[in-house]
Amino acid sequence: MDCAANGAEALASFHIKHQSLLILDIAMPVMNGEEAFHELKQICKEKKWEMPAVIFCTGYTPPDSIREAIANENIHCYLPKPVTKETLVNAREEPCRVL
Repeated sequence: MDCAANGAEALASFHIKHQSLLILDIAMPVMNGEEAFHELKQICKEKKWEMPAVIFCTGYTPPDSIREAIANENIHCYLPKPVTKETLVNAREEPCRVL
C-alpha cells in the first residue's frame, strides 16, 4: 500500500505502480481529490490504461462531477468521513455508492 499526502503525489505513484484502487479525499492541499480524479481519467485515456476504482472519502458534499462519476461508473464510490478500516474493506468488496 502506498500513501500520498495529496492528489499530485497520488498521481505520481499511479504513474509508476498503476494501482487498481485509489482512496482520495476531496479536500487535499496541492491538488484536491476532484482535480486528481479528472487528471487520473485523462492519464488512463491517453495511455490506454484501465481506470482504477476510486473511493472518495470526505466530510463535505462531493462536487457534482464526482457525484456524476459515482452514479455513472460502477467502480467508484463515496464514503462520508469518519471512515473506519472495516468500512473501507467492505467498500472494496461491495458497491458503496453512498451519496
